[in-house]
Amino acid sequence: MSAAQESLGKPSAVSLVTAVLVLTTAWAQDFPTGASLTLQADGIPTNLSAAFWAGEALPDTMEISVCVYLKFLRGRDNYDTLVSYATHNNTNELYIGFAYPSRLFEVWWGYSLIVRANVTSDILRWWRLCYVHNFTTHSYTVYWNDRVFTGSFQGPEALSGGGILVLGQDQDTLGGGFVFSQSLNAVLKDFRFYTRAVTSQEAVDYTSCRPSSQDLKPHMDFTHLLSDWRLQGSVEVGVVEMSEVCQEESVFHLVFPEKRTFPEAAALCEGVGGNVAAPTTPKENQLILSSVSPYLQQCLDASGEVVFLGFKSDPATRTLTHYNTGAVAQFTNLTSSNNTGKLCLGFQMTVNFQGSWLPILCKHRICTLCAFHALSRLKVCPRCVCLNINQS
Repeated sequence: MSAAQESLGKPSAVSLVTAVLVLTTAWAQDFPTGASLTLQADGIPTNLSAAFWAGEALPDTMEISVCVYLKFLRGRDNYDTLVSYATHNNTNELYIGFAYPSRLFEVWWGYSLIVRANVTSDILRWWRLCYVHNFTTHSYTVYWNDRVFTGSFQGPEALSGGGILVLGQDQDTLGGGFVFSQSLNAVLKDFRFYTRAVTSQEAVDYTSCRPSSQDLKPHMDFTHLLSDWRLQGSVEVGVVEMSEVCQEESVFHLVFPEKRTFPEAAALCEGVGGNVAAPTTPKENQLILSSVSPYLQQCLDASGEVVFLGFKSDPATRTLTHYNTGAVAQFTNLTSSNNTGKLCLGFQMTVNFQGSWLPILCKHRICTLCAFHALSRLKVCPRCVCLNINQS
């Protein structure tokens, strides 16, 4: 983490509460590879929910690999902390997390950012990660679903052993100093921490939903979850099947037929577990067309726009970028130049331009279309949700 982040006035100690685990008597101490942890299971931002490694301490090592299946449930204000490993000499001996709201994958050592990868990490869908770090060659590889990022870094020659490893909280003091803005609300499945560099084939197999149980045992995993890990705060233990993690991704949409500005629309979508719809393929664009068609009477304005899209226009570069991640749009359906000075995009439903995109003012008020990659826990009528959120 950065020096600025270290000076946020975090407490030097934190009082921890014991996690309450409701387990049937049929559950054994040994869990299958489907074992999972849900951190901040009640959804409340807190510095109390965490998993501490209580098994054999890490040795000094020149190679590490961290693999996990994870599903973000909500994003926190500053960082979504996956792994925090601290020693007496360095509370950031190894930090692995995701910057928010950019969702960039980052690795820190001390006050130095040594790895950054521009991954897509939306909430409420499963992601498959293997991170391989070689201290000797100062090289790294990030395997993220079907994408691979490689690079080099300047840093130590080895990872110092004998420290404390925590999932879900950033240590600003050894074993504590947590703040909720650098915590994690997510489901973690089949977590593995190796003191070696897994091979590219092993990493690809893992992130392609073919995790091997025949390779050398990780130094840390979830096999002996209740004895090897000390769970604190709101943490749930469960089982997630590979069929859920690896199911074909699909997107579905929900229209909120009340007029809002773009910032209001983005806040609403993220508040109910989604994002402003940002189609990445012609098929998704057609799905939006089908979703908004029943709401033309409530949503169609004089210019032909129906809903906002989750992109921002950059007149200087004449590109479109995702409003939340900053990723450049690979699929576009503009009807005119985006060099108009208008930074937001509307989805058109006129006779000649059904499903096309038009640059509009972000303060313009039109309806909201949220996209989801997984079912939200909310079971609501759109109008009721809008009313409840506006009143809260």
